[in-house]
Amino acid sequence: MGKKVISVKPQGKFMFHTWGADCGGCGIIRTWIPSILMTSFRYKAASFISTYGYSYISDPKYYENLFFVKFQRPAEEAHAQMIKDIKYRIRQAPVIADFDDFVFDIPETNMASSYYLERAKHIEEALSLVDGITVSTEFLRNKLLKYNSNISVVPNYLPKFLWKEPQFDLSKNFLKPRILYPGSATHFNLKGPGGDFQSELIDYIKSTTDIFDWHFIGGVPFELKDNKEVFVHGWQSYFDYPEFIKNIRPNIAIAPLEVNDFNKSKSNIKFQEYVASGVCGIFQDIEPYKNATLKAKTARDFINLIEGHAYSIHNQYGVWKKDYETLKNDLWFEGNELKWFNRHLKLFNRELK
Repeated sequence: MGKKVISVKPQGKFMFHTWGADCGGCGIIRTWIPSILMTSFRYKAASFISTYGYSYISDPKYYENLFFVKFQRPAEEAHAQMIKDIKYRIRQAPVIADFDDFVFDIPETNMASSYYLERAKHIEEALSLVDGITVSTEFLRNKLLKYNSNISVVPNYLPKFLWKEPQFDLSKNFLKPRILYPGSATHFNLKGPGGDFQSELIDYIKSTTDIFDWHFIGGVPFELKDNKEVFVHGWQSYFDYPEFIKNIRPNIAIAPLEVNDFNKSKSNIKFQEYVASGVCGIFQDIEPYKNATLKAKTARDFINLIEGHAYSIHNQYGVWKKDYETLKNDLWFEGNELKWFNRHLKLFNRELK
């Protein structure tokens, strides 16, 4: 028999605070935006007060009424010291850590690899100190169990107020179909070949700029960075990013990944984003995208799937529609607030009913 879950009465105020270590995509999607949206969430007689910050507050009174304190991806020695201070001096609220990457196995081609390698002992200390850990996937949970046995999966959700209701544009019948890859520079080796794009796919992109418009947002493979036939768009603020994708009006969006434990631990965020953008997606056949319609194991598989769908708007629509049906109940944060909050309470064997 499993542990008995203690029901929490849905009344009063539920207060929590998050320390943000990462101000990039995952910090915004997993912590900052949920912190904002939870302040307007109501459940029966319950209301929620959520705060988010980068500066440490040492006053014990601040923590008196908090349900929990969350550290988003703690990696510095200072983060471990803060966690110790809350646990052993302040002792007013449980402390949890949130991770959405397996930071102990980052490929060397990823610019963040050395940063986390150098701080591995501080991360391990933080993981062992906290009362629980929230992660984005079950695969990542299993990878981190050696550091802490109390881990709850809190999936990523997109903010609907930014992405709006997804629509598929059947008028995207371009003579040169548009193919999109939106991803940060961490997916590529900035100093030479290597990363999530296999060389065969890069060669294919080079050879097909006359029949396809290739668009990259954020990062671009080293081999393509000086290619004038490829559209390279700079980094976008997350608040501009959804509309920016839609304005490109891509026929297809791709998501290649190198197969390793780091990428197996990733969330399905690109799957969600492509569905929310109304775009047909082609994904690496790897754990995060196991439920997607179109999956490719090799570069040749990507090429075949691109060629099989790029010129048929109805094929593209069929793929997008099937993916939307797969994700529609777990796409938006709005509507999943209670599920999100209860996944945190699960760490403490509690549930708001």
